Amino acid sequence: MSFRGQRDAYLDIKRAAEEGDAEAQCRLGGFYEKGLSVRQDFAEALNWYQKAADQSFPNAQNNLGNLFFVKQDYEQALHWWQQAAEHGIANAYYYLGYLHFEGLGVDRDYEKALEWWDKAANDNHIEAQFYLGRLYAEGLGVGRNLGLAKGWWDMAADQNHTPSQFYLGCLYLDGQEIEQSYSLAKKWFQRAADRGHAEARFLLGDIYFDGLGITADYKKAIHCYENAAQKGCVDAQYKLGKIYQQGLNIEPNPQKAVSWFEVAAQSEHTGAQSALALAYMTGEAIKQDYSLARRWFERAAKGGCLDSLYYLGKIYHEALDVEQDDVQAREWWRAAAELNHTDAFYQLGCLYAEGLGGGQDLEAAQICWQRAAEQQHLGALYNLGAMFFSGSGVEQSYGLALDYWQQAAALQHAPSQFNLGLTYFNGQGVVQDYADALHWFRQAAEQNHLNAHYYLGLIYADGLDIEKDSEQARHWWQQAAGKSHVPSQYRLGKLYAEGALGKADYEKARYWWELAASCDHGNALYRLGELYAKGLGVDKDKGQAKIWWTRAAEQGDVEAQYQLGLLYANGKHGHYAKAKELWDSAANEGHLGAIVELGKIYAEGLEVDQNLPLAQEYWQIAAEAGEAEAQYLLGWVLISANELEVAHYWWQQAAEQNHTEALYNLGWQWVQGRMGEQNFARAGAYWQRAAMQGHASAQFHLGQLYFEGRGVQKSLSHARQWYQNAAKQNHAEAQYYLGLMYERGLIGEKDNVTAISLYCKAANAGHEKAQKKLSDLQAIQRS
Repeated sequence: MSFRGQRDAYLDIKRAAEEGDAEAQCRLGGFYEKGLSVRQDFAEALNWYQKAADQSFPNAQNNLGNLFFVKQDYEQALHWWQQAAEHGIANAYYYLGYLHFEGLGVDRDYEKALEWWDKAANDNHIEAQFYLGRLYAEGLGVGRNLGLAKGWWDMAADQNHTPSQFYLGCLYLDGQEIEQSYSLAKKWFQRAADRGHAEARFLLGDIYFDGLGITADYKKAIHCYENAAQKGCVDAQYKLGKIYQQGLNIEPNPQKAVSWFEVAAQSEHTGAQSALALAYMTGEAIKQDYSLARRWFERAAKGGCLDSLYYLGKIYHEALDVEQDDVQAREWWRAAAELNHTDAFYQLGCLYAEGLGGGQDLEAAQICWQRAAEQQHLGALYNLGAMFFSGSGVEQSYGLALDYWQQAAALQHAPSQFNLGLTYFNGQGVVQDYADALHWFRQAAEQNHLNAHYYLGLIYADGLDIEKDSEQARHWWQQAAGKSHVPSQYRLGKLYAEGALGKADYEKARYWWELAASCDHGNALYRLGELYAKGLGVDKDKGQAKIWWTRAAEQGDVEAQYQLGLLYANGKHGHYAKAKELWDSAANEGHLGAIVELGKIYAEGLEVDQNLPLAQEYWQIAAEAGEAEAQYLLGWVLISANELEVAHYWWQQAAEQNHTEALYNLGWQWVQGRMGEQNFARAGAYWQRAAMQGHASAQFHLGQLYFEGRGVQKSLSHARQWYQNAAKQNHAEAQYYLGLMYERGLIGEKDNVTAISLYCKAANAGHEKAQKKLSDLQAIQRS
């Protein structure tokens, strides 16, 4: 209608209204309400609606209800809609239902809302059909019935009611109480989306993204998400953030992710607020800012975001731009745990276990970890296993410990797999079983657990219930050593030094030991010193040995303390005070060699007051611990005290360990008849054992027994053999007697040249008989 025509109609209606025509009064009110041909005037509209309503004109009564509803005068709105409802106005039915649904001007009453909406819906009121569907879907004022809900939404949706189309899509997507149908869900979401429904467009994106009933189409999905996000759908904005953050079927774009999180966060999407906070916390695609992270976590926490409660606890526990405060951390994690947040249960348990933020409470720690473990939290399962294994705060139970670790191990938790392996390796709480240990170590090693690599190397190197395989040991140690696992670096060096892979390779051994030594590994430092002390793969260098052993000794390596003490004691000027200091330290850790050397220092009074009783006390300790040198020295002390029986006991103990001096002296005891009747055969047996280990005097005296046929069958060839062995070690007496044998032709033709050569060597060592023999032979030669 043209403006002129509309104006003429207004004037005609105004005249009729002024004459008291109720319908005209109602229509005139509409002109003023909508501003048609006149200036919009709600007061004037109300005036004319009132006049018509006073004449019981239903539409005017309904319109009055509408105006009072807008003015939030719900009691008046209720009054007039009730009047209109008595005349069968469907819109009044609808709004009366709405007032009761929301409790506006009346007590909330879903049953009355249902009653009014049912009337309106049956009069084909689309909004009433929609809300009636909601009542049935949510079971408000009536038993829950998705079938009836669907029926009402079908009616409204067929009339292009967008929310009903959306709700129908949700029904078919969820498939609750009706047959799930992705195709019908897609149909209704598409129709709602075409009418601008942002959430429908978002869920349509989910159908494309997840390939629900169709082939996944990520391009269409992202298009849907972006369209919904631009229309203000915060779920779509958040979803786009996750897609770009995680690179879900698209190239990751952290900057875009943060951008979408920020948009959704401003609309109070708690998940987006938490994600944005986490981005600030980690500095991912945005400048790291713990203060902003905390603020966003706090906003998200107020909105009920569980993860934010958890991360706020983390911020205070780790002192991220706030003062470290485990009391606050406890509060945040307790709040999250009360809402069943798994990680919060775990962290809260850790605080209780360590007594952080309050007193230690192992019982509370166990309860928290148990709750987390019920949700298969790997750290909680692991800690519970450790708790029961050690009996910390609970009754010790290896069975429960293994059970918890096995649960975690089945979920591929490498530390639990390693602990299971270690349990079987050590046979603690279970029967020792290297095969089971091997199995679990392998499981953990496949996840790059370096200690598992190390123990696999041990099993193969030592051949524990498996064929010894140095190459396999090298393989596992090499992998761990390459990742800076210090014990593996040390063992790898040891493998090369001992020639387990073929010829000893001290250069490679030194390479790995130097790596381990850079982390102050005591054994590696010691072994490097040993290389220089013995000249293995390097020039012999006591100075370098001293440097490495000094570092090892500082790390508490007792063997290094012992050897370094020997260097000081045996040095050019004999620094016994420093040696004693080192040996004291090693002796305190039970090093038997150091205890023996301390005894020598006191026995000889080397930079200390001589104290033979104290020396004997040291040697007694070491001897009782099985140290052969101490047993031998203790024997001498007792011999000096004429305690022959006890002395012989200790020498025999040392002899059982093939201590050459003990063997040699026991031989003399039999020769001298101090262990019973003189017995050259027994003496010979002891000297034989010492001689076989290169003891020169034992070799000489064994030669004498064979030369004289005492305790053994006389044998000049055997005598010559032992004399020769001793003579090669510059034993003057052996050189002299061997010379006699050559001079007299006792081992073939006479050989004065060889005899003279041997006499010369013995004479140069001060052997008087050799000197006289040499003089006599030289005189004969001159004559």
